[in-house]
Amino acid sequence: MRLPIINGRECIPLRLTRFITCRRFSADVLLYHLCHEVGLEHTPLYAYENSGVEIPYVSWRNKLAAIEGLLDSKMSPELEDAGVDIGWIEKSTLELPAGVFVYRDEFEAYVECWQPAKNDPDNVFSYSISGIPNSLLQSVWEGFEMPTTSGAVVVEREAVPPVIAETDTELCDRLKAQGLDVKAIAREMKRVFPNILPSRIGRFLPAHPGANITSDAHTKRGKRLLG
Repeated sequence: MRLPIINGRECIPLRLTRFITCRRFSADVLLYHLCHEVGLEHTPLYAYENSGVEIPYVSWRNKLAAIEGLLDSKMSPELEDAGVDIGWIEKSTLELPAGVFVYRDEFEAYVECWQPAKNDPDNVFSYSISGIPNSLLQSVWEGFEMPTTSGAVVVEREAVPPVIAETDTELCDRLKAQGLDVKAIAREMKRVFPNILPSRIGRFLPAHPGANITSDAHTKRGKRLLG
């Protein structure tokens, strides 16, 4: 399926995540991770508004409480293996806000870190529109352009730069290979991607690669490099 592109990166609408992870990231599981309620030695998972603004993890707690309210005997996700409970799928999916997304590269890296077993079928990503119930086809794409063909689609909105051939990841790798210092790399990334967040730059150019660093620390690092 085609995915939206925002700031030069493929994005996954939040309501779509359960369908591309073979049900492994159902709405309740996704919100546990967005609330940072799980222990994981990995960069935390974040979602973003369609303007590209990162949503603070504490903002998801009310949504998590609402979804937990659906977890009763008539609407339990555990029933899916015996026979898909479409009521649970629809109501829990629609509890997730429209027009909110995760970046594909961040999400796939996070899921693979959380469940690294390569031979586990639940760890396979499936970008097929056929796996989405017909009753949810419109809803999962609310706030984005619904896909019709293969490839990628650019979401048209103000303040989002036009899509370019090179992603921010590729640009950063190329500049590193050219031997530029980190501040020069940060400034060039900001020039090419005006809406890139300081936290994103901090993740690309950490002071201590490989260390478990908080989002706030990434943001401070990015601001220092851009200053």
